[in-house]
Amino acid sequence: MTGDTAGTPFAAATRKVAFSVSLKEWESEFFGRTFGSLAWTHAPGPPASLPEAADALGRVCREADAAAFAVVECHLDVNELAMAAALETVGFKLVDSRIRFVTRFTVADIPDTTPTRGVIVDAMPEHRDRIVELTHAGFTDNGHLVSRFKNPEYFSRDESRRYFEAWIDNTVFDTRSASAVFLVDDDVVGYYIYQARDSREGIPVVKGILTAVEPEHRGANAQLAMQAHLYRKFGFDEWFLDNTTQLTNAPVIRNHIRSAKRLEEIVLTFYRKPPG
Repeated sequence: MTGDTAGTPFAAATRKVAFSVSLKEWESEFFGRTFGSLAWTHAPGPPASLPEAADALGRVCREADAAAFAVVECHLDVNELAMAAALETVGFKLVDSRIRFVTRFTVADIPDTTPTRGVIVDAMPEHRDRIVELTHAGFTDNGHLVSRFKNPEYFSRDESRRYFEAWIDNTVFDTRSASAVFLVDDDVVGYYIYQARDSREGIPVVKGILTAVEPEHRGANAQLAMQAHLYRKFGFDEWFLDNTTQLTNAPVIRNHIRSAKRLEEIVLTFYRKPPG
């Protein structure tokens, strides 16, 4: 199964696959138009044929269109890549991707490291505006970064900027988060946000949220030093580290592979809007 299934307003099924569309409440409220999430379950046995799947998928999408859903989102695990043809048949477009590594760490794995210049300190409310500036420079206004929330077919430039700013405001000082900044001459030139989310095998899961360092201050070992600072701040004896990035971020993916991070999943994100 893929997608969110809570609060399903629409559904369509064949003997082999059942589709549903549920409301994405946060996005709908934030952007002021209705967003939905597509999910499906397969019956045991051989998968549905492309015409069979596309027919049921088309029916549930037409119901979403009639209910004025502006965007329906689908997260497709690459293990179900065959479903991509049915998605494209009814108008879904590939807009984003993610590759996720989940690796077990212990306190003994924390590197004893410091930046070659500047200092690492806890993020404070007075750092918020500079963190937002670094986020816009590194993400919102970075033409090399592909994100569905920057796609002009679905979002205005102002909406993209508001989204990334909200991402910071909803995480950097959250009680589940640990956040650090990299200071050079008292100026915030980098930051790192981690967040503790749930547990796995009874062990906390720590997810990397966002990080950015000004280009002229990269290569100072700051990101590794910020990570070490945050691991100590959490105070866990052991934890699972969730490193998620986009498939287009080849340098980071190569680094994760070199450092023996464990691949968890590869997911493609599709959007569909009503025809016309």
